[in-house]
Amino acid sequence: MVRGARRCIRELVLSCIALSIATTLASRALAQGNALTHRPGVAHFGMLVHVGGPVVAPELPTLPTRCTIALDGFMTDWSTAPCNLALNNFTFAGSPGISQGGITVSHHAHPSPGAPFDTLYLYLGVTGDGVNDGADDNLVLMFDKNHDASLGTGNERGIRFRRDKTADSVGGNPSAPVSLGSFSGATCAAGERICVITVGMDWSVEAKLIPSDFGMHSFAGTVGLVIALRDKNTSNTTSNWPTGSSDAPTTWADLKLGNPIDLMLVLDLSGSMRDQTCTPAPCESKLQKLQAAAGLLVGLFNAVASPADRIGVRYFSTNVTAYPVPPPALVSVLDRWSTVKTNIEGQMADGWTAMGGGLQCAINDLKAGSTPGLQCGINDVPDPTRTRAIILFTDGMQNVDPMVHEDGAGNLTIQNEGLSLVSNVPPTMPNAALNTGLGINVNAVGMGGAMDNFTLLLGKIANKTGGNYDATTDPNDLQSLFVNQLTYALRSHSPQLLGYRLGTVSNTTATEVFTANSDARKIVFAVTWPRGDSLTFRVEKDNLDVTSAGQTVATELYRIVTVPLPTRVQGTDISSGGDWRLLIQGSSGVPYQAMAIIDEPFLEYDVSFEDRDYAVGDSLRLRARVMYAGQPVTNARVTATVLKPKLSIGTLLSLNATPTPLPNVRPDTTPAQTKLQRLLADPAVRVRLQPSAQDVVLTGRGNGTYTANVAGTSIAGPYTAHFRVAGSRPDIGSYRRVRTASRVVRFGKADFAASAVRVTSLGVSADGRRLSLYLRPTDGTNYLGPEYGSRIKVSLTTGTVGPATDLLDGGYTFPLRVPENTDPVITLTVMGEPLYRGTLSRLEPRPPNAFSLHAGISLPHVNLKTAYKNGFGITADFEHRLSSTFRVAALLGYHRFETVTTGAHLDLYHVSGSLETFLTPGPLLVFIDAGGGVYRLNPGATKAGAHGGVNLEYEVSSSLSLGGSYRFHKVFTSGSTTTFSSVQAGGHVRF
Repeated sequence: MVRGARRCIRELVLSCIALSIATTLASRALAQGNALTHRPGVAHFGMLVHVGGPVVAPELPTLPTRCTIALDGFMTDWSTAPCNLALNNFTFAGSPGISQGGITVSHHAHPSPGAPFDTLYLYLGVTGDGVNDGADDNLVLMFDKNHDASLGTGNERGIRFRRDKTADSVGGNPSAPVSLGSFSGATCAAGERICVITVGMDWSVEAKLIPSDFGMHSFAGTVGLVIALRDKNTSNTTSNWPTGSSDAPTTWADLKLGNPIDLMLVLDLSGSMRDQTCTPAPCESKLQKLQAAAGLLVGLFNAVASPADRIGVRYFSTNVTAYPVPPPALVSVLDRWSTVKTNIEGQMADGWTAMGGGLQCAINDLKAGSTPGLQCGINDVPDPTRTRAIILFTDGMQNVDPMVHEDGAGNLTIQNEGLSLVSNVPPTMPNAALNTGLGINVNAVGMGGAMDNFTLLLGKIANKTGGNYDATTDPNDLQSLFVNQLTYALRSHSPQLLGYRLGTVSNTTATEVFTANSDARKIVFAVTWPRGDSLTFRVEKDNLDVTSAGQTVATELYRIVTVPLPTRVQGTDISSGGDWRLLIQGSSGVPYQAMAIIDEPFLEYDVSFEDRDYAVGDSLRLRARVMYAGQPVTNARVTATVLKPKLSIGTLLSLNATPTPLPNVRPDTTPAQTKLQRLLADPAVRVRLQPSAQDVVLTGRGNGTYTANVAGTSIAGPYTAHFRVAGSRPDIGSYRRVRTASRVVRFGKADFAASAVRVTSLGVSADGRRLSLYLRPTDGTNYLGPEYGSRIKVSLTTGTVGPATDLLDGGYTFPLRVPENTDPVITLTVMGEPLYRGTLSRLEPRPPNAFSLHAGISLPHVNLKTAYKNGFGITADFEHRLSSTFRVAALLGYHRFETVTTGAHLDLYHVSGSLETFLTPGPLLVFIDAGGGVYRLNPGATKAGAHGGVNLEYEVSSSLSLGGSYRFHKVFTSGSTTTFSSVQAGGHVRF
């Protein structure tokens, strides 16, 4: 077709020819005089039909009539002759299914000078394969051509939006032809997926329609194509859609491409991020590790983004800054990803940790969009057609207002009275409640250098907003965590993680294999390496090098190859199903991280820990849900490797001395955080913190849900589960997916008997006695550790309690002042749980030694019982208290038993040692004891023996207590052992 001056759609062609009717269609077309030619200068499309072997391109039938459509009052919109609206719906039947089709549209600009710029939207509706597979077969495609007067010469754009939420687009000078890839003359080159040609103000779009682009196997049965054109420059929009206007798309969501996503990165730039990640220095800082991980995330987001996806960054230290500086707060991922990456790489670290401020500003950015003139938007004008998410990273506890606060009911709120520290922010900023009602998923990454309470807070922020939480003490884990966070943030879209591998190049080449299912529309591969090294890789599929068929992005730290599917390499059709090989090349010994992300929308999966508050001793509940095309998958194999901490951070800090001299603490860190950072710099400490692994198989429930219980949560800290979902279906072949989830198990209930608790007198002053309370809480396995002074509550019925002093070893001291000659009741609460309530004197140091005397009944057992009656006994002991938990004792005992028949008796003496362990704090003490020694039987011999018992003791005062005991004795006599027990009562006198 020769280009003309009049405005028109020159040609619309759809070919849907099946093997069984190909010859008939061709002969019918010839009989009607339709020339089946591909003329130079005419945009056209080809349809490939598989005929049991090679792929052929049949001749294409030409439509008997053409539609002329004009805009802005030129001619007549939807002109009645010769255009007939009925011709906008073309139906062809065929079997087998059609593997490829296409469409061509041309547009001519206004001929008159000064005519307004016009925007033409072309909507294409595709009726699917007719198979009731649960897939959404009503799909739409949009081309957009926009001349923007504000850009001077105009902004020439042609965009193909696909169901996979990706697009191919072009832009350039309106006086020069533009296309995606190479082209010849005024036509698209052979093999082009889409081509937009612009000459002056005229343009043509040619695109191939491939069923897999829409997540279908083929266009089979009836296929309908419809064009609707809209003039956005007039108030009366003209549109047409098959079977009524109710089907006409008017928003992004109506395009059935999935909601675009707005993603904010909230990154910690406090001074602690300058710390080195190894010892001895120098090596990479934590900031450099963060920049590498965030740069990879941005690059991968670009590889899987749709044209409407946007990204923004909030940095926080003492103040909160942004990229880009608003307006707008968010920019297009596809257009600006490299500048976002460059901006992240150019940041410096210094100052405090205003995490709450960074989070608050990011939330308001997502709510307000591009509110002009504000550093931190405040108007909540959410777009319901967009998904909003945040990825928050920090390496330390917040210490600058505004901060995230938790109330007694567990609700989280950003208390932002201090937001005036951010420039251009009005003083009346509404507090943000962090919950699902926010409409924003906050995904969090915490890195070592902070306490257990820090990981617990980040976990709660993620859990309460529907986000994901990951934690690590190793900065080398950041890349994998950021990749996991990206795929989680995009989980309502189609990108999914096939696998993530760690390896080392050996003999200059390493190979990683990833297995993908069919029907994917894109697969993304990435390989990263340490700073200062360099690697490359190629992608092989079906024994062919397909790297050139993809788009490659290379930086100094990673390489990404994105392969659209299906594709054609060396005359061979390449689909997604099967094994993909990455051949990684570089210097031997270079470590790498390799990953693969697949873009396939019908297989959906979600993995998590059951949402609940986990404490030490609780069983973890793993959960996964697998769906395909909206239907539950009941035959998947779901497994997980659960990584359990071997040592809590609180215990690590409590049992290791503070490195001396401790450097001056920067404003962004506390002494405890500095201590931890110093300890983590020691490789031996990192080895001690390496988690243990437990493999778990999840059990299917018959409805697409899979669950498992994991016991053994004896250590407080983050627990991470690496989930694997695998299976096979006749329609897509084998599939595999991975994803990681984390949950924090908090410190258990503090155990008084295991904890160190004591009160020491400091003297008497005019206003009463001065004392010091020392408390070092433990739940029996884990020390609470430093930085929990605010979570330990001390109260007196009479007197005053001063602020806590953190000793950095898990211990705390509290100054007390009480009136003379009083003994008030003191109450201790740790982490909201009661620890002790009783008189203050009972916590004061007791005399370490005691003498006790007990007497009572002695009971013979087994063989001894056949010859002797019940008798009596008396026991004296000397005790020495080792701690609030343990005491040792030396015992001297005598027991007398009368014979059953003759009136003779047996005298039994013993001298033994015993270890006593207290189970309760007092004043009612319960403790158990066990020990052994020498037993003398008269008549009889001297033998070895052992005993164990349970004791009850009530402290009448600090020097006297009364109580009773039950002990079981075993004497190792010849032939068979002699056993008896005693029940005795008496008292202890301390000195």
